[in-house]
Amino acid sequence: MRHARVRPEVRPRARHRGIAALAAAVLVAGFGVTSSSAQPVDGFTEADIDAMAQEATGELSPAPVEEAPATEAPVVEDLETSAPDAQAPSSTDVPADGEAAAPLARGAAPAPGSQERAGTPGDVSVLAVPAPTATTAVITLKVSGSRTADTVVAPAPGATFRLWRGDANGPGSVVADDWARCTSDAQGDCSFTVPETQAAVAQTTVRGACIRSWFLGCLEYEQIVVTPAQPAGVNRDVQFWVVAESAPPGPPAWFINDTLVTGSGTTAPYRFRTGAQLRAGTTYTAGTAYKTTTSTSLNTGPLWPMSHPNPALQAKCAAGAGALRVALVVDLSTSVANSGSAGTLRTASQGFVDSLRGTGSTVGVFTFGDDAPSKGTGNATLAPQSVDTTAGYNALTAKIGGLTVPSDNGTNWDRGLYQVATAATTFDVAIFITDGLPTLRGTNEAGPGNSTTFREVEEAIFSANAVKARGTRLVTLGVGTGLSQDPSNLRSISGPIGYAPGVNASQADYFQTGWEVLRDGLDQIATGLSCESTVQVTKFADPFGSAPNAVASGWVFGATATATSAGNVATIATSSATTNASGVATWTVKHSQPAGVATVTLTETIPPDQGWALTNATCTVNGVNRTPTRSGAVVTIAGVAVGDDVRCTVSNVQSLTTTMTVEKRAWTAQGTGTSTALPAASTEIASGSSRTSGSAITFSYTVRNTGTAPLTAVTVTDNRKSDAVCTVPTLAAGATFHCYWTPSGGLRKTP
Repeated sequence: MRHARVRPEVRPRARHRGIAALAAAVLVAGFGVTSSSAQPVDGFTEADIDAMAQEATGELSPAPVEEAPATEAPVVEDLETSAPDAQAPSSTDVPADGEAAAPLARGAAPAPGSQERAGTPGDVSVLAVPAPTATTAVITLKVSGSRTADTVVAPAPGATFRLWRGDANGPGSVVADDWARCTSDAQGDCSFTVPETQAAVAQTTVRGACIRSWFLGCLEYEQIVVTPAQPAGVNRDVQFWVVAESAPPGPPAWFINDTLVTGSGTTAPYRFRTGAQLRAGTTYTAGTAYKTTTSTSLNTGPLWPMSHPNPALQAKCAAGAGALRVALVVDLSTSVANSGSAGTLRTASQGFVDSLRGTGSTVGVFTFGDDAPSKGTGNATLAPQSVDTTAGYNALTAKIGGLTVPSDNGTNWDRGLYQVATAATTFDVAIFITDGLPTLRGTNEAGPGNSTTFREVEEAIFSANAVKARGTRLVTLGVGTGLSQDPSNLRSISGPIGYAPGVNASQADYFQTGWEVLRDGLDQIATGLSCESTVQVTKFADPFGSAPNAVASGWVFGATATATSAGNVATIATSSATTNASGVATWTVKHSQPAGVATVTLTETIPPDQGWALTNATCTVNGVNRTPTRSGAVVTIAGVAVGDDVRCTVSNVQSLTTTMTVEKRAWTAQGTGTSTALPAASTEIASGSSRTSGSAITFSYTVRNTGTAPLTAVTVTDNRKSDAVCTVPTLAAGATFHCYWTPSGGLRKTP
């Protein structure tokens, strides 16, 4: 039987070797003696082995039975283990200008006195990427924010990330350990030090005392375990998912993008899985070892983008309060022409300029396609022009009217946005109009050209961040079917608030709209920029005996506005408005403050004596129902703020009644037939007075239609007259008719 004893890891000095050749020769001869005592063999006694275990300072000479693999030395992972065909990082990976000194090289030990990453959440000081050890591996990524040059992006400190376990289908369970969470530092580095990534260790032994000998030789030695076998670390070669947990805190707070839209409109989660290897002594860097997917739709760059918060816009409420500086950025990709919408784009853009007239604003026009400005005649950038001067307005009109859509023109959001960030003018707001997902990026027009990958959106985010970093509010309008579904990409470059029912247009970061209502969307934006609210009434009428709920033209309404917020003055320039052929009347409420709020009162003029009554009034504010108060023909809407779009429907019903009165009077004047006027008052015979028999007299009969329906075929009779006095023609509601009878022979006493 063979025996083995477990000893601590030792490295004994070499002493003497046995005479193995002699032992082998004797063994062949077939003789053997088994010894149960620790004989001195080849100079090693049991005492010698014990001494070596305590000494543990020299090199081990006896050959081990099983040789353990060498300890893994720390190295930097340069191979793209998860995607062999991945792109090499582009020049966009250059650190931003003004960044602190570069960190230590990956895998290098920190200099004496330097600070290694402690992994404390929220620590955003400049720290070195930690070096891996014999039992740990490092997963690191670079978190980035605003573009500072064509190929330079600044870091985004303060973002947190978390490792998740999962499979190829996605994350499954979060790793709750502290080492599985990192915070990006001032250089944008965010690193996980993953423990238990070492390789398995095989058992190693040394030769001890002879336990079976024959004559002068030893046939079998005791095997002493110096290093016991150890399994591989539990995290070795585990493929983790790296998931953004929170954005830099601000204020104002940035935001992360959980999903982006790729391909031709497919929503893809924005998270990445580490490669097939995760081994101690190695640093795995985003862009080389993972986050290198190169499939058609999931191609990604080495930097992890965070989205800059969208600055709040301070509307300019009066000319002279400082001109509002507006950048109008127009997509002239070929798809605009293919959809037949180039004319609509020009018309809507011109309408936007018209809506700003009278505000003292200036508007600059920018274009983009494959690059920026877009290729094509008439598409060069127009510097900001005043909308209120003849020269400025004419220049804007000529520029917008002359925009052309070239053939074979892609969609480069990155360049379209970055030209605004680098413009000589710092704009208050940029209106970015596009009809499709980005298909190109960079000054070299890189990208598929006919579909979208992560990379095109990432680069657009960096450029959009640069626009917003200058204090410019970025409002994006996604127009047409290409941007009618998931708004993730629009959100990523502008902000999280999409225009929807209940959202004030001046507070929305992005809009999704059809070409047919692009003008309406731009008008709503212009309204908010001008410190205005819009009020619209649509009139329906239900005439007696006619089709119900028909739109009604020609109805007159008056509108007034009363400010309800402190310091605000609310006015309506033209109070009275008449409904047009579509039954619509509109007003503009002007506020003196950007946060102004007012109450709007609408008063309908109802035609008298025709049976009309206002029976119903409903209103919406920004597409959400808001119940007005109603008293007779007066409708009141409270809480109308700057940028609000108020739309009311007013309905009237006509109810007809048939009533009339007949009044008989006596006169000395002669009168016959009919007349629209009575005789002179001096000739009237007072009621109850006496007259001589036979004296001349004339009786008048006044018929009044006191109902709401016209009267026809009314006959007036008198018991003193054998036949009818008169027949009244059609008598409209509220109308009066007079007829007369002069008895022959004068006044006679009634029998």
